[in-house]
Amino acid sequence: MMFNSSLFKRYLSIYSRNPLIVKLHVMMRLLSCPFSKIEPFIPKKGAILDFGCGFGCFTHYLQLTSYERNIIGCDTAEDKIAQASSTINKDRNIRFHTGSLDFLEKESLDCIVIIDVLYLIPQEDWRALLDRCYFLLKTGGGFLLKEMDKEPLWKFRWNNFQETLSVKIFKVTTGSSFKNDKQFYFKSSEELSNDLTKIGFRVEVVRVDKGYIHPHILYLCRKV
Repeated sequence: MMFNSSLFKRYLSIYSRNPLIVKLHVMMRLLSCPFSKIEPFIPKKGAILDFGCGFGCFTHYLQLTSYERNIIGCDTAEDKIAQASSTINKDRNIRFHTGSLDFLEKESLDCIVIIDVLYLIPQEDWRALLDRCYFLLKTGGGFLLKEMDKEPLWKFRWNNFQETLSVKIFKVTTGSSFKNDKQFYFKSSEELSNDLTKIGFRVEVVRVDKGYIHPHILYLCRKV
């Protein structure tokens, strides 16, 4: 991405009280993930869930780009939610929650976003999570799923190498429900699109990896 000094300064202010390792992780996410290509597909107002939010990097991005959004950041990692919670000011429409999605009510959300989470979860557990997202969305609500594609091969291999360092060696990406001693879990865009369609979503696939060394792919899903 193009370096945005203004955005980085705002994030440094938001995370000013967090440890250096958290600041570095957030800055790397801003550089490596195409937030600016994902955000335009998200409603400018309404109830938005960022599941697998980690330290809240994209959660804050959603709020910085529209103050009319009411945003919930949810993650299974208590340590990350503790760090994320320390960044909230009383005037921000953001709250963070540790754990699963069981605390939310049926058809209570306008949009759900999951960014780079499924690959850490065994594929036999994907259906339950995706079904839950469908259950929580209002009719017509949007579900944005950002994952890594298996093509082009060189980007896929680079991503696997980097994730091996981050998850299995440096333990940067962790969560209580993630089996980090196991393999990563990826599907082709065709396979995952079919899975989402079977659940009941209308699905459009958009590549968002131009200018990035990772094979970012976005599934734009609508509850119909």
